[in-house]
Amino acid sequence: MMLLDADHLRQVLDARALGVWERQEGDLVLLRFCSAEDLSSEVALAFEHATCRVSLNSTELGIVVAAVTGEPRVSVASELSPDEGSGLWLRRFAADRSVAMPVVDEGLVTGVVSVALRDGERSDDEVIALLRGFLGSSD
Repeated sequence: MMLLDADHLRQVLDARALGVWERQEGDLVLLRFCSAEDLSSEVALAFEHATCRVSLNSTELGIVVAAVTGEPRVSVASELSPDEGSGLWLRRFAADRSVAMPVVDEGLVTGVVSVALRDGERSDDEVIALLRGFLGSSD
């Protein structure tokens, strides 16, 4: 799977956090994680540990839904449980939502890029378009 400049993309989107996962059989494996400078290192390390290998059965996570469906997945913290999955991590990141974008190569989902965002100037559609641009995807 292509590796992008995750730090640059995180800064362009003013994201609280950005993760890149590769699909390996029935799992997503974390390749890269970067976060805003003011995000606690304890939270960042806990997230990396919790998501270093995620089963594609863990549908409480937006990254898994994106990987399984092949479609972008927007997760909104206020609509999710604060005790598990994306709802838990978005709150810990001080983010309002995340956008998980599947990485598609020759029709197959090979990975996922996800960004945690505060509500701001960019709509979900704009974030999805920017992610597609960075990934070189027209899907």
